[in-house]
Amino acid sequence: MGSLDRYVALSADIGLDMRIAAGKHVELLSFWLDRTPEFVPGAPIGHVLIFERRIVAAWVRTVPEGGPFSARDRPGALASNGDAASFPPANRFPSGINITAAYGLSRAVGLSYKSGGPSAGDVSDLSRLRAFAAALDHVMPSTQAVWNRNGTPTTYYLHFTVDSSAVSFEYDTATGILTSVADGFAVTPGPGFAALISALK
Repeated sequence: MGSLDRYVALSADIGLDMRIAAGKHVELLSFWLDRTPEFVPGAPIGHVLIFERRIVAAWVRTVPEGGPFSARDRPGALASNGDAASFPPANRFPSGINITAAYGLSRAVGLSYKSGGPSAGDVSDLSRLRAFAAALDHVMPSTQAVWNRNGTPTTYYLHFTVDSSAVSFEYDTATGILTSVADGFAVTPGPGFAALISALK
């Protein structure tokens, strides 16, 4: 749950570099820690990520959904009652964000979309993809994301393919708000972006 950057930071706290495994196949191993192995609130579980026969990442979670915590933060993990952190996570860009620059949207090679209504499809035309990137290529004020788990008929779910990964957003045509649930922020990109969404058929 939450941004991968959180797991990168927790792993870096103990001298590991998770980034070397980006886009690769990895193995996740999980272990009971510190207490009798049973699913009781607050029971800590250690997780390690294996890439090419070596550990590249590690963190601790607590039953049922607490954390993640650094492997160095034993007191914090043991003090947790296992409640989930707030979701979406805290706004990663409270000072504003240029989405195209932050996520490399100028390198997007595809866009898959689905709306809360009947619309769904893919865009591979580079000129249309560059238009989306241009519409988001300026610094916008951001607010804390609020996630509607059930969605609405006016919500578009957007998945940009950038290099070998995907970048996902939700856009509500009724409010004009674009949200990154994973990174906890919401912005209002304006009429240019709204026009591009309305042209998706």
